[in-house]
Amino acid sequence: MKNLEQLSLHNINKSFFINNKKIDVLKDINLDVTPGEFVSIIGPSGCGKSTLLRLIIGLSHQTIGSILLGGRELQESTHEVGIVFQESRLFPWLSVYKNITFGLENEHLSQKDQADVKEHLHLVGLENFADAYPSQLSGGMQQRVSIARALISHPKVLLLDEPFGALDAITRIYMQQEITRIWQTEKSTILLVTHDIDEAIFLSDRVIVMSHRPATIKNIISVDLPRPRDRNSYDFLLLRKKIYKEFFNEIEMPFSFSI
Repeated sequence: MKNLEQLSLHNINKSFFINNKKIDVLKDINLDVTPGEFVSIIGPSGCGKSTLLRLIIGLSHQTIGSILLGGRELQESTHEVGIVFQESRLFPWLSVYKNITFGLENEHLSQKDQADVKEHLHLVGLENFADAYPSQLSGGMQQRVSIARALISHPKVLLLDEPFGALDAITRIYMQQEITRIWQTEKSTILLVTHDIDEAIFLSDRVIVMSHRPATIKNIISVDLPRPRDRNSYDFLLLRKKIYKEFFNEIEMPFSFSI
């Protein structure tokens, strides 16, 4: 089992300059994620959800604030954090096996590494597709390869940036079940960005509701529902209604809505 550590975001602020104009994206973000916790982030489009994930993994840098893992500042290009994007971002000229091993950054794999790759192929249900190429896979299968590649370095934190957003509804539900199984097997801490409120409730221990840009944390909602979760249960639907109201309060709607 991994030696998991708490992920802490302290006073995170992020600004961009476009044509010499300052654009404030994130403002005073403070969040502690418990080791092994599954947390989802929802909020209006363009509020900075994906930017927050990019800061955590080091693809961008906060203007103010600190990001800590186990009390230590996270370093760039660390293997302690993995990420899966909405697009699979697989290398089309590499097989499934080689796409996954690319994350190990080793030209010659040890027997232990080879066994680890096979284990992760089994974990995502693609042990019979090791020699296939991305073009031969469905969208859901490609995302499973991306998840295996992100997990192969055994990160303590896995970031998911709308990984199922481009999938059809049935495949998306299947992948939600799969990521739950993988999370429970791997015991990683997961931070998910999604626009799908049902998805957030189905997967998460907590849901973070963010405001309009510059985004702040408007509310943190605990999902105290037993697993496996039933989307049609009274408690699920009650929580869904609560989060929808919270979410739509952040969006200027030209019409009223009912749930």
